[in-house]
Amino acid sequence: HPIPAEKDPKLLENGMFLSQIGAVSDDLPRIFVAVMRGLLPHSWLEEDVWLSVASRACTGIEIADRVQAGCDRLRQILGRDILSVPAPVLTAGLRAFDGEPLFRDLLRITVRYLYDDPRVWSGCGYEGVRGCRGDRQREGIADAAWLPEPQSEPQTEGAA
Repeated sequence: HPIPAEKDPKLLENGMFLSQIGAVSDDLPRIFVAVMRGLLPHSWLEEDVWLSVASRACTGIEIADRVQAGCDRLRQILGRDILSVPAPVLTAGLRAFDGEPLFRDLLRITVRYLYDDPRVWSGCGYEGVRGCRGDRQREGIADAAWLPEPQSEPQTEGAA
């Protein structure tokens, strides 16, 4: 039968654990969707894919804190709420801090989570592991028939 579990009273007394977490907005996934769309404007992706990716990225507290900090910085640059600005204004805001570490964090997180979703792979034409058979070469990997044959180098006299 299960063993009773208890939290460390020292953590509960001084709120040390909770103070390290930070405040993350409940709207963060929706805000992050707007930011991701500004960074990688794939118009062919459905809304549910964007929201699913943003929600997955924001489940870990460390990533969510970095996303929140980047979105807060972008909101500061824009001077208003991210969800209320048109796409060109959002893009200009992103460009205004593209050299900052928070921007690079947002871009890395976006790329990492967006392109890890098989629904995005199919839209980009990537098949994943489809066609792989054990240790053999992936099917279709050497089928670039459209490439011209390499030209052989003409041999010069006296060359051995």
